[in-house]
Formats: sequence, structure tokens, C-alpha cells
Amino acid sequence: MKRVGNPTAVDWLIKNHRDLVDAEFVLNHDGGGVETNQGKPTMVSVDATEKLYADYRLLVTNPGGHSSLPRPDNAIYHLAEGLARLAHYQFAFELNNVTQAYYERMSKVVGGQRAGDMKAILKTPPDQAAIARLSEDPQDNSTLHTTCVARASTPATRTTPCRSARRPPSIAGLFRATTPKRSARNWYMHSTIPRLR
Repeated sequence: MKRVGNPTAVDWLIKNHRDLVDAEFVLNHDGGGVETNQGKPTMVSVDATEKLYADYRLLVTNPGGHSSLPRPDNAIYHLAEGLARLAHYQFAFELNNVTQAYYERMSKVVGGQRAGDMKAILKTPPDQAAIARLSEDPQDNSTLHTTCVARASTPATRTTPCRSARRPPSIAGLFRATTPKRSARNWYMHSTIPRLR
């Protein structure tokens, strides 16, 4: 049941038709859907786990200056170097009970190399080449790893990913960027700041 618009509709259902609300489990199709093969349903996918979300602000400062006397330790370049390192950083492979069950079941549904890779990552130790191949797909990559990427701001967020308080030809002494991170485990969120440094 989805709450749409009128909150009294849910209240009315609870008070007058509790039997329609009580259930052993509920399938929320918003987190998945029915997958078909040539028009025939093959499976129903649902979200059974969700990664934790956090934003990290990368802040680089220095004295700044004027473009006619540029400093070798330019804050913009330091931030760019940090974002480049972040682009190449791969968080460790990790499965939880839900994602492990997903790959166990999916390895029986899909075929070919993908099915073999899914089985190979479940072994002890997991096959690193199989992890690398599956990680090339954005969906699998975000399932197999914590992710942390640089993100450009949109007008809706009302923030600026890189901003300067000075105007050209001044060289700013402060630049920042925001990196959203998604992790399957709460403790892993706390270990991120040292990894970003």
C-alpha cells in the first residue's frame, strides 16, 4: 500500500479494514520490478537492503594570491589532485547476507560468463578477476563495493562544488567539492574520512 496525498486514507484503512493492512510481508515494487524474457515474467526484484548515505566536503585552503604572482601550491590544483586520487580509489569488495543471497540466486538465472563470475565471487577466497569483471557494470559495482564519487552540484542543491570568494584575476585560497558516499555498513562510514585523506 502506498500513501498518496491524503493521510486520512491510511488512517481509514487501519480503522475500517485492518485485515487489508496486516500482512506477513509486503513487496514494494518501487525498489525493483518484474523482469521479463520475451514477455514472460522471469523474476520479481525487490530492494531488501539499502546503503547508508553520507556527504563529505573536501576543503582545500592556502593563502591564495594574484595570477601575476602564482603560488606553486595552488588550492585548485590540490583539490583536483585529490579528486583524481578519489576517481582511482576502489573500496574493498564486500557482501552482506542479502547481497550474497542475491548473487547465489542470480547465478542460476543468468548465463555465461556473468553466471560464472557470480559463483566465483562467492568462493573463499573470492575470485578477484571475477570481482573486477562484475565491477565494470555500475549496478554490480555499487552492490559489491562502498562507493564514493565526486559530484557536481545542480541549481536545486544551491551549493557550489568549487567556489571562490575572489574574482579574476585573483587566485582563490579556498576551494571545495562534495563527494556523496554509499556504504552497506554503518561502521564503514566512520572509516571513510581517513581513507579520503
